[in-house]
Amino acid sequence: MAVALFFAGQTSIYRAMTHARVDWATFAARPVIGCLLWAFLTPLIWWVSSRLTLDRPRDVALHLGAALSLLVLDVAFEKTLLFPLVGMKDTPFWRGLLDISWIDLSSYVFIVALERVQRFHYESALQSARATQLESDLRQARLAALEAQLRPHFLFNALNTISSLVRGGQGDAAVRAVAALGDVLRGSLGQTAPEVALREELQLAERYLDLERARFGEAVSFSVEADAAASGALVPPLLLQPLVENALKHGRGEDGRARIEIRAFCRGESLRVEVQDSGAGPLPGAVEGIGISNTRARLEQLYGGRGRLDLRQALGGGALAVVELPLREGGHA
Repeated sequence: MAVALFFAGQTSIYRAMTHARVDWATFAARPVIGCLLWAFLTPLIWWVSSRLTLDRPRDVALHLGAALSLLVLDVAFEKTLLFPLVGMKDTPFWRGLLDISWIDLSSYVFIVALERVQRFHYESALQSARATQLESDLRQARLAALEAQLRPHFLFNALNTISSLVRGGQGDAAVRAVAALGDVLRGSLGQTAPEVALREELQLAERYLDLERARFGEAVSFSVEADAAASGALVPPLLLQPLVENALKHGRGEDGRARIEIRAFCRGESLRVEVQDSGAGPLPGAVEGIGISNTRARLEQLYGGRGRLDLRQALGGGALAVVELPLREGGHA
């Protein structure tokens, strides 16, 4: 409507400057009705434009043919309906084509341009959404692969423990170990979300340590300390088990005993989880096992630079594994 009023005003001003008679109703009706016709034709032009490009001569020729066809349609509409309706003097068909050709062709080009701009923005947004979804799917696939590596690794170690108990004639300890293994498997295999509450990880770690104590008896001891806020925080599944397993494997003292301490607390907007053993501490240049490297990779996949795992010498001896990640609270038990 604004375009129609612009053309009506332009024509009226021109006629007033040339001292020609100005019939406001006549000169307003023609552009207004013409613009309404083009508004009606716009969906059709967009449909044609969505199926053609400007890269091939054939499509350019089809665009030109469509524009000329609409020009003829517009002139025919004016001669048969508009001029009789507003009482304007009829003109030859060729004159009508010349009078409005530049307006109609410009309108067609403008509408096609709008369609292409809209299509470009839509396709860009769609491509960006697909790239984001693909990146998310790839990240989830990597996490699933990393977790899949951890589960059989843990299971083989647990089965070796039970096998040792059976060969050693420790039937009762083997039964307790099987029960502990069942609890751990039920908990770990039931974890399908990318994050779980830390309290669940602490429970799994305790059951895993119970499994090891069934094999080594009093030679293995442990303690777990976690404040209330930390217990409800979200962490990746199977976060603690490889750290505890590493501590048991490398954290034995000269007397063969192992003391494992697990601590979790909040510090500002971060969650800090520590696993400390009583061994000799990490050896310089030692190659990390699958559990440690896998856990570090999962933290990077989930949290980027905000999640990290450090393995360092603990004060007073032993190794200290420190996990820091963003504090995100889950449900409370």
